[in-house]
Amino acid sequence: LKEDLRSLRDERLHTTLLGLPIIGVIGFTIIPLIFMISIAFTSYAGASLQFNWQGIEILRRLIMIEDNLYTLVSVIRWTLIWAVLATFTNYFGGILLSMLINKKGIKGKKIWRTVFIITMATPQFVSLLIMNQMFAFEGPVNQFLLNIGVINENINFWGDQFRARTLIIIVNMWVGIPYLMLLTSGILMNIPEDLYEAAVIEGASKFQAFIKITMPYMLYITTPLLLMQFIGNMNNFNVIYLLTQ
Repeated sequence: LKEDLRSLRDERLHTTLLGLPIIGVIGFTIIPLIFMISIAFTSYAGASLQFNWQGIEILRRLIMIEDNLYTLVSVIRWTLIWAVLATFTNYFGGILLSMLINKKGIKGKKIWRTVFIITMATPQFVSLLIMNQMFAFEGPVNQFLLNIGVINENINFWGDQFRARTLIIIVNMWVGIPYLMLLTSGILMNIPEDLYEAAVIEGASKFQAFIKITMPYMLYITTPLLLMQFIGNMNNFNVIYLLTQ
């Protein structure tokens, strides 16, 4: 026992140190997760402590009642659509923006990068609340469109489902593209110029060079990032709630 304890302070110190985060994960992630899953099988409905174990009755009601099932399917469908669009619009928007800024002949590259970094420096909830007010029924966007004669009456941007969802995706691009732009700029600078020169000699167009050289290189490096972005957007509560309540 003494030798084991001594080894935990010496050659097996890494095991001792890993014990701390393992205890944290169990206490703050696994146990709460099991608790929350268990609640799904009870009649829990808020702050009241008066609830009973009901097994799969709640899940049966969720699936068997048509209105409940329709709501569940519609929410899942929109969540998946949102996650895919939010992920790939930011991803390709960031690549396009970084390619434009890094293009030879563009002057003031540092200034352009700084302008887009400002959107990252501003807290996300501030940007989203500002956008919420800008597109409000009596907000500046409606007033501007009325003043220049584009519309005759105010548009309810957040009250219409299609308009609200479209605006959510556009605003998310405004918030998310600068981050991807910074990330992909560093990757683009590391792609060997020889590959593009060889492609030009072979008669490849710029689009072909993008498809055959740039994208494979980007995807090889950023696939884990894409997966993290997709999962993050599946759980992205801030953007949708702060814009539409």
